Formats: sequence, structure tokens, C-alpha cells
Amino acid sequence: MKRLWVAYILCLPAWSGELRFSLRSDPRTLDPLAVADQSSDAVRYLTTARLLRQHPKTGALQPEMARAWALRDQNRTLELQLRGGVRFSDGSPFTARDVVYTLQTLLDGKKKLAAGEELRSLPIAQIEESGPLQVRIRLREPVAAPELYLAEIPIVRAESATAG
Repeated sequence: MKRLWVAYILCLPAWSGELRFSLRSDPRTLDPLAVADQSSDAVRYLTTARLLRQHPKTGALQPEMARAWALRDQNRTLELQLRGGVRFSDGSPFTARDVVYTLQTLLDGKKKLAAGEELRSLPIAQIEESGPLQVRIRLREPVAAPELYLAEIPIVRAESATAG
């Protein structure tokens, strides 16, 4: 039996380090903030990171790019502590500036980006960098579990809008 397993393993193709998959249609956009179709969403899911991820079975929030978060000021302030040592695919470091840029872009009512629909329903007064890896979101009024609105939002580089 042991020889059979060795022969089977030797017949397996070598792992090339590539992931290949097919989509039913071409993505309409590669801009992770403008995704509105299933193919674009699949590409976004595989190529971007989020602040927080909601567990598919339990619904519990899990850290991703935000390693910790806390509510303060009677649920009027949400503070995010970001993961350090992370780089975008072009090698640039991930910072609080990227999170602030992404959230402000999604809040822009003129752009009406699909990824920001839920976020725009929050009574956000201010989003600010409170440190190189810290973001503070101030709300005009208390909201129960405002961190849920950040789940599954992809984060883009602040320079991506000017990078030609």
C-alpha cells in the first residue's frame, strides 16, 4: 500500500504557484471601489484586502488590515489600529492615509460608488489619521456597532487616483 501512495504522489503535477480560475464574463471594472457586477467582485475579492472581514458562518468580525478596533465616546468614535509591515502589490507601504482616502472616496456622494452604499448611511462627522497606523472615525451621533459598516470594504492606495 505504501508503494501505491508513493507512485500516486509522483504522478501528481508540480505546484506552479499560480491560481487560475474562470469567470462567466469579463469584469466591467478593475477599480475595487466601483465594482457592481459578479465578475468584477470576484476579481476584487481575490486581489484586495479589507479592514475587517465578516466570518461567513458566524457573522463575527475578524481582523484583516485593521488588527484591532475600539469604540469610544459612547459609540461616537471608532478607533482602528492598523496592521504594520504590510505593502501593496507595487511595494508601497500600507498606512492610515490609504484608509482615510478610501473611506472619503466612498463617502463622496457625487461618485455614488457601490462599495460605499452602506458606509454613506453612517452619520460620519470626520475621518482622520491619528497616527501612521491609526484611524479615527467620529460620528455625529451614537451608532450601534459602526464597525460592521467597514466589513468587506476594499482598501486602495491613496496615490492610486493620481498614479496615471
